[in-house]
Amino acid sequence: NIITGLVEEAAFRGYMQNPIETRHGLTKAIFVVGTIFALSHLSHSWVTLKYLPIYFVISAIYGIIVHTTDSILPGVVLHSIGNIIGGYIIWIRRFDPPTTLLWQTGPDKQFLINLILGVVAGLLTIGAYLMLRAQTLNRDSSLG
Repeated sequence: NIITGLVEEAAFRGYMQNPIETRHGLTKAIFVVGTIFALSHLSHSWVTLKYLPIYFVISAIYGIIVHTTDSILPGVVLHSIGNIIGGYIIWIRRFDPPTTLLWQTGPDKQFLINLILGVVAGLLTIGAYLMLRAQTLNRDSSLG
């Protein structure tokens, strides 16, 4: 899962987004890369058309992060954490499939654990982005 995060970020945001963004702008680059990123996930057995908007939004977030930080590294970390958590959820659900939906029963223990993990990962990621952004701004100001 960590390797997948690295490879996908290098491919989609590193090699694909930058040339499109340079030639056509950030919005078009995010749209093109997000569409291809979402469609590429149809190869997973659990991904159906209803999941494509989720993958598109995730790709847009990663694209904005790359644009803001001028680095794929924060996206690699976030993507890898997301893959690990997603893999864990899929593994747990394989052995304990849900019998009711969240809006029928309210949040259960597993939902709250996943929510907490997501919030912690998000806060750590934001901290990493802010540190990387500060380093980039310091580097740029010392060059010019």
